[in-house]
Amino acid sequence: MATTKFSIPQLIAMSPTLGYIPGFGTAINKLVSTRDEIEYKTALKQATEIALGYKTSTVGTMKDYGKNELSAFAGVPLFQPLILKATEPNEKNLLLDSAVVSWNLPRNIISTVVQGRDNSVDEFINNGDYIINVSGIICSSEWRYPLEKVVELDRFIKKKQALEFEHEILTALGIYKLVINSYDCPKTPSINCQQYSFTAKSSQPLELKSKDITSFFNT
Repeated sequence: MATTKFSIPQLIAMSPTLGYIPGFGTAINKLVSTRDEIEYKTALKQATEIALGYKTSTVGTMKDYGKNELSAFAGVPLFQPLILKATEPNEKNLLLDSAVVSWNLPRNIISTVVQGRDNSVDEFINNGDYIINVSGIICSSEWRYPLEKVVELDRFIKKKQALEFEHEILTALGIYKLVINSYDCPKTPSINCQQYSFTAKSSQPLELKSKDITSFFNT
């Protein structure tokens, strides 16, 4: 769920920088001409997705994963499940229904000690990448080790790319992709459960401007 919202003037102002993108002009035209609330919200959602570069989803769609056929807790409402999105054709999303997510944000600040001052001078450089920790349990509904689900998680972890995901809080913070840094599956005393944890960092796409592309080809 992306919480970033744009006004109609902001979206129109983005048109020159976004260039020609099929559907963007149509969505803008609908925004300024429609009087139907449903059509307006649909056009606003479409235009915002194009402007952000990410798919958006409403809060309501994030509340019902307990009935997802991929869940080990079918029919049970789940709080803040994490879904790793498929990256290959015919591949299913990976639902981590019991995931517990925490995060921290390191900030890059240079502190300089100045002679004669009792405190340092702090210079803010930028905000760093979010560091995200995920832990949970993979369970089998049968009295056996959940080998298939463990292998599936391992396959997602090993992908050589940033992973798109759905998580209500993280996407509200503007985090849309994860790069997995480390992964751990400790020994488990239960035959039908496997604990797991992994650490990741937030990943943002690199924005290339037209002048950057021109200078690149001229070098």
